[in-house]
Amino acid sequence: MTKLKLARFAALVVVTPTLAVACLFGAALPASAHSTLVSSSPADGSTVTQAPAQVVLTFNENIIAVGDAVSVVSPSGKVVSTGAAVVLNATVTQRLGQLTENGLYQMSYRITSADGHVVTRTLSFTLNVPGLPSVTATPSASTSGGSGISTTVIVLIVVAVVVVGAGIFGLVSYNERSKRREDAEDEFASTAEAAPSEPDRGGS
Repeated sequence: MTKLKLARFAALVVVTPTLAVACLFGAALPASAHSTLVSSSPADGSTVTQAPAQVVLTFNENIIAVGDAVSVVSPSGKVVSTGAAVVLNATVTQRLGQLTENGLYQMSYRITSADGHVVTRTLSFTLNVPGLPSVTATPSASTSGGSGISTTVIVLIVVAVVVVGAGIFGLVSYNERSKRREDAEDEFASTAEAAPSEPDRGGS
């Protein structure tokens, strides 16, 4: 194979996976633009000295009122949220029953973004009202839909590595096969040149 053909093949092997990866990342960008929590009341990680009657979540864009839910759990594991969550533009409000325990309360929400994707997350606040019994609870791991590396990005990274790796492997393999072919052709040419010529037997 000539150097020009090899260069063209190398460009094809490198450019094709790169374009494929770029298309995958480009398609994933809109999916990453989910609704993001701007604020919550009570605030995440805060300590309040008066029992709230409701939880209010405010997002950076309007929420679709389909499948939205907010669950608030007391330190002893009792669900204290009552009724359905109310969606109004970019805010989600969840009524609470009477809070009778001091300690850590878990607020878990599930909302539908304007782009149709579901976002879930768990927040918490600590209640410290004089006179209420204190209950110790073990905090659960928070899952944020707006931070960290999403599963989509991880999958795309893996696909990118596999595609680029396959391209490089194909380039190396093709180059080795081409070199072996050229070596064989050179060896054949050298052997042919070294072979003695047949004497001319057509004389008198």
